[in-house]
Amino acid sequence: MSASTLQYVNPILSPVATEYIFCPKCGVDVTIYSHEDDCPIIRHKIITTTEKTSTSVTTTSTTATTNITASSSQRAPKDDSQWPALSMTTQSQTPTTTKATPSQGKLTQAEAIRTFQSPSNTQGFPHIFLPTKARMPVGQIRSRLRKLNIQNDRILDIHYPTRNVVALIVHNDFAFKLKESLAKYQIATLVDFDPCDR
Repeated sequence: MSASTLQYVNPILSPVATEYIFCPKCGVDVTIYSHEDDCPIIRHKIITTTEKTSTSVTTTSTTATTNITASSSQRAPKDDSQWPALSMTTQSQTPTTTKATPSQGKLTQAEAIRTFQSPSNTQGFPHIFLPTKARMPVGQIRSRLRKLNIQNDRILDIHYPTRNVVALIVHNDFAFKLKESLAKYQIATLVDFDPCDR
């Protein structure tokens, strides 16, 4: 394979021309790097053969996987920071299964029934105002409410109408339960608060 040569002159740093030699197929600078270790074409071939071999090895013993890992680690480039990590593990482990919660897209039977009912007589969304010491991100407010065993999926919105006050928007059906849960922890709601008066 013939190499391409490039001469570069930087008049500020050095008046002498610097010569670089590149591989015409992959572009690796062979004056600095070893072509066998740093060529992306060779690296791609190693990855694909390793993947093919590792998929066929999943039914065999783990000693074959160890041999593949050892042989491919000898061909790995010296500087792995610019290349993605090679995964030499087999897929023989049992996959972990997670149980889907209703908030992940699966409806519960009660939610499905509510779809085909008329709106409740208590239709509405009140603001529940709470005192705060400081303005925190909404995610931190939600995590602190979660520690108080309050259902975050029932709180539709959280915002700050004014300083030292946080507003929780909930459905009318959940407002009483929320106030009851807050009262257990001696958290008083601001009953007569009007954000327009500020």
